[in-house]
Parts: sequence; C-alpha cells; structure tokens
Amino acid sequence: MNTSDSQRLHALDAVRGFALLLGVAFHAALSFMPGWPPGIWAMNDHSPSAFLSDAAFVTHVFRMSLFFFIAGFFARLLHQKLGTGGFWKNRLLRIAVPLLIFWPLLYPLIGFIWVTGITKVLGAPPPMPDFKLTPATFPLAHLWFLYQLLVLYVGAMAVRAVVDRLDGAQKLRGFVDRAVEFSVRNPVAVFLLGIPLAFALLTIPMWFYWTGIPTPEHSLVPQIPATVGYGTAFVFGWLVHRSRGALEGISRSWLLHLVIGCIATAWLIHVMKVSPMAQPGQLKNSFAFAFGVAAWGWSLGLTGAALRFLSGYSAARRYVADASYWIYLAHLPVVAAIQVWVGHWPLHWGIKYPFILVTSFAILFASYHWLVRPTLIGQLLNGRRHRGGAPSPSTPAPPSTPPRGPDGGDRGRGDAPVAELRGITKKFGAVTALNGIDIQVRSGELLAVLGPNGAGKSTAISLWLGLADADAGEVTLLGGSPRDVAHRQGLGVMMQDVELPKELSAREQIRLASSYYSDPLPLEETIRRAGIAAFADKAYGKLSGGQKRLAQFAVAICGQPRVLFLDEPTVGLDVQAREALWNSIRKLLAAGCSIVLTTHYLEEAEALANRVAVITKGKVIASGSVDDMRALVARRQISCQSKLGAHDVAAWPGVIEARIDRDRLQITATDAEDVVRRLLAADPTVARLEVRQAGLNEAFNELTKEAA
Repeated sequence: MNTSDSQRLHALDAVRGFALLLGVAFHAALSFMPGWPPGIWAMNDHSPSAFLSDAAFVTHVFRMSLFFFIAGFFARLLHQKLGTGGFWKNRLLRIAVPLLIFWPLLYPLIGFIWVTGITKVLGAPPPMPDFKLTPATFPLAHLWFLYQLLVLYVGAMAVRAVVDRLDGAQKLRGFVDRAVEFSVRNPVAVFLLGIPLAFALLTIPMWFYWTGIPTPEHSLVPQIPATVGYGTAFVFGWLVHRSRGALEGISRSWLLHLVIGCIATAWLIHVMKVSPMAQPGQLKNSFAFAFGVAAWGWSLGLTGAALRFLSGYSAARRYVADASYWIYLAHLPVVAAIQVWVGHWPLHWGIKYPFILVTSFAILFASYHWLVRPTLIGQLLNGRRHRGGAPSPSTPAPPSTPPRGPDGGDRGRGDAPVAELRGITKKFGAVTALNGIDIQVRSGELLAVLGPNGAGKSTAISLWLGLADADAGEVTLLGGSPRDVAHRQGLGVMMQDVELPKELSAREQIRLASSYYSDPLPLEETIRRAGIAAFADKAYGKLSGGQKRLAQFAVAICGQPRVLFLDEPTVGLDVQAREALWNSIRKLLAAGCSIVLTTHYLEEAEALANRVAVITKGKVIASGSVDDMRALVARRQISCQSKLGAHDVAAWPGVIEARIDRDRLQITATDAEDVVRRLLAADPTVARLEVRQAGLNEAFNELTKEAA
C-alpha cells in the first residue's frame, strides 16, 4: 500500500463517507432551486433560494469526482489484497448485488413520490410519457454511481492487463509513479487533471453550466462526460495508491489546493450569473477548464485536509462512514417525500431546508442502526454485521486497515485470516511434527512463531508455502490453497538457509524475481526499502553474510507481498543493519502486509510482534500478544547491587533463580514484593534496586519448560 501510515485510511474513509452524505444535502436543496420548471425535481418549493442554488452547485462541482477518486485508490488496494478473482468476487457482491436488489425496490417508490409531488405543484396529475425501455433509456436514478463503478472496474482491469504485458520492466509505471508524486507536491495535478474533463464537457452542444458533469442516470450506455470525468478521477486514485509519496504530497498541499478550488469556483459562479447556458466560444472553453480545476482543487484539498487532521481513529467517524453507503442508497425517496410534504408550507427556506435535512438524516441513521447494521443487509454492504449499537467515542481503535464500502475498500480486518492452519497433523514416519495445530495470521499483523529446535515451526511454514502436504486438516493462504499460483502471487519468502546465484548482482536478482509478479515494486524502490543501494551492483557471491541477508530481504519484498514469511531475518546483521531492517518491517506492517516471523532472537519478536504463538512438540501451547505471554507467567526480574551471595538468595521462598551478572545480583522471582522486603532486611546496603516485569525471553523459557 502506498501510505507509510495505514491510519491514513481512516482519513480516506471519512472523505468517502463525507462525499456520500454530501449527496444527501445536495438533493435536499434541489426543491428550492429558483426558476426550475415543474418536473425536473419532485417538488418546486414555495420558498426558492439563490443561496442554496449556489451552495448546491459548489458541492456538485466536486462531490462525485471526490468519491470516484477515493474509489480508484481503494480499488487498487483491494485488487492488490485479493487478486483479480477475489477482487471481482468482492465487487460483484458489494456493488452489483446491491444494484440489482435496491433498484427494483427504490425506483417504483421514487416514481410514485415524483408523480405525487408534480401533481401537487401542477394541481393535476402530469401526463405520462410514452416510455420504451432500452439500454439507452434505462432509468438508473441515483444508483447510477454503482453502475459507473462496475464500468470503471472493467476498464481498469483491461488496461492493467495491457500494461502488464507491455511494461514488464516497470519503466513506464515507475515513471508514472514519480510523475504522480511530483504533480501533487506541486500545484500541477489540479490543472492537468481538469484537461480531459474540459474536452469531454465541450462535446455537450447544449450545456447548462449549473449541471456540471451531466449525471448518467438515464442510460446503461456509458456517457462521454461522466466516463471521462469520473474515469479520470478513478484512474488518478488508482495511481495515487501506486505512488509511494503521493498521499504525503496531497497532505502537505491541502491548503493550496483548497485555495485554487475556491478561486476557480468563485469565477464559475460569477460566469453563471451572467450567462447560465454555454455558448460555443472562448467563454465555454474557459468555463469547462475552470470547472475541472475547481473539481480537482476541492477534491485534493479536502482529501489532504482529512489526511492532515483526521488520520486518527474515531469511533463516531467510523460509525458515520459505515452508515454512509446505506444512507446514500436509501436517501432519495426519503428526502423527496419530505420535500413534497413541506413544499407548500408558508415558511422560509432557512427553516424548511434544515428541517428536511435533519428529518431525513434522523430517519436514515435510525434505519441503519436498527434495520441494517445488525442484519444481513449490513453484512452485504459493509462486510460484517454488528451485534451491538453504535460504538462509543472511547471505543479503542481497531488495527488500521482499508475500509470496505462502495468504493472498493475493506473495513476492518474482516472475518477471514490471510493464512491459516486448521486442525493440522503432519507426520514424518513415526515422528509427529505437528499434532492438531491451529494457527491464524490476520491481516496487517506480525505473528512471531517461537519454539525450540524441532518444535514444528519449519514444518508449519513449509505447509503455508505449499512445499508439503498435511496428513490431516486444512491449509489456506489468501483464501485458497497455497498450491494455487494465483494465491502464491501474494507471497514473499525469506528463509534462513537459502542461496541465490552467486554471479548475479543484487539488482539483477531483484529484477529477475520481480518478473514473476504481476505488480512488483519499482526496482529502485525495492533497493531503497531494503537498504542495499551501496552494494546493489556487486555480485551476490562477493557479499558479506549480512549483505546477503539484506539482498534476500529485497527479493522477498519486491513483489509487494500480502503475506511475508521471514525465517531468522537478522542473523548475521550488525546492530545498525538490524535496526534498519526492523524499520523496513514496521513500514511493511503499516502498509497492510501480514508477516510471519520465526526467530531465536526473542527481543526481535518483542520489538516487532503484534502476536506470538509458541510451538512445542508439534502443538501450540500459548498464543496471544507479547503482554499476554508475559501475563501467563508470574515472574518479575529484580536487579541490584548487594553483598548477598546468589547461592543463598536462590534458596529463598519465591525465588526461581539468582545469579551474579556484572557485579549485580539478578533475581527471578514469582513473589517480587516479599523477595524485595527480605532483600532489604538481609542487606541494608542494597543499592540501585530495579524491579521489572518478565520479558518475552523469560516467558518463553517457562512456557516451554512447562510443556516439556
């Protein structure tokens, strides 16, 4: 994933929810548009508002471009996570199925409300048009955005397949990545991205400026302005996910982008006051380009502001973002019905518009909370059903992972682990290497697998790598069999005992390994992440042991793995190289990679692991966080300078071990308080007394002794 801090996904989730909820506010304002003839909207309110007209136009400039920009970002993230097959399965379930279910339910209701409202305005039922249903006249209503997403997914997958075939060396993609990052760090993208949209808008012969990008709600045939405008947003979101520094650039330039968007929008409103309908000529050309600049100024500015100020977890924002998909799907008949109800009330729009907005949101949030969130509908839309109510603001943040919604994200870690051994038994002759073992690797976590030699760690890893078959039980990797090539594409491996071709340089090793993956990291980016630039062009056989380990790490990460297996990764590294590798591992975790680590350096597991599994004699004897492992043993470490002998102290009740280390008495005790009191009583000269909780090393030793 492109961000170095996966918490930024909370910000992007908030932006997506904001864009959808802004659509509710936009539609709630349309009954107050001055000068609109009856029939364009369900109701013509008795209190029109020029202010709401301008405000609605401002939101209409950017809200759907913003949505499709975020959709493109999460589409690539989801494809990277699930692969092509998993991506289509997810998108059909989250996008196509809601479209097929909700359109037959909502469209007749919307039609009824429209007829009721127009009848109220005209004083008589409106004449029914002679309507023939064809693909070119299919009324998608406000659900057009789901259909547009499906169209863009098809296009994105087709283009990606062509690029993979033509750009095997990643030169083109590397250049594009750098260009995208440059364009958002400088005010370039905001102008360049508006050009395709401007040309598309100029193809409209009778363009009413206020409509902006005409909504493709009346046809299954892709419309040029919408496909180009929203397609550009989608593709740029996809490329931002590819470009490693793009989100950082957007975050830094948020204010500049917003200023550009505001200036362009102000000019657009000024022009509309003079000439609301486009006439061929320089003014139409300028308006079309300025519209694109305004759309991207707002989109990049709001995204950057969210990245800057909303990157942390918020239970309230998470709840609203979860609800936004349902709210947008269901809102139109609710909003239109209330508009029809209040349309002839003798009240000012300043009272009626807030009433429509508040009442609509109250109904929609209530329906989400009680009818959607805890039901199968919530599972369909958000990927899971919630048994409880809304989270409180004090609810701790879950691990940061991509949001799931109509744009292609995947909220939370989901129910399925990325790798799992379930009820696994594996024998080698009379020796049982694994005995009914159960281990899960969750999305975005580092699982440290610990155990003495011969415990079964290597056997468990070999099953996940598809190098061996289990005698009993089930092995899954990325939702399928590790023997499946498609699932192995998401795998990265760095084993302890491995040798690479001695004649090839590290750079050549990476280039070769990258050719096996459909979407590898750019070569120079891999070299930078692994920290091997100083010796990347040196023959592998001439590298030191530590340098070889770093080169192996580069080969392991070059394919942007979703699951990475690291077997004793820091063996042979000096302290500085080890710290650098640890930092690289932390960045991989922050980017959503799942890592399985086997190591004899317990301080390594203590520094990196989210969760620890201890294996002894083919069984998992303990599993949990590092703190959980410590809590399983009631040991404390006592250290001090004392005249007492270690042999005498070792005989005290509650003392497990006592030894002298560098002129300090080191005591391991189960009852630290009593031991300290006795220590002070026996030796009043005790100095530099320290008491700390047992570390992972002590916990591991005790657990394996107990299992022996």
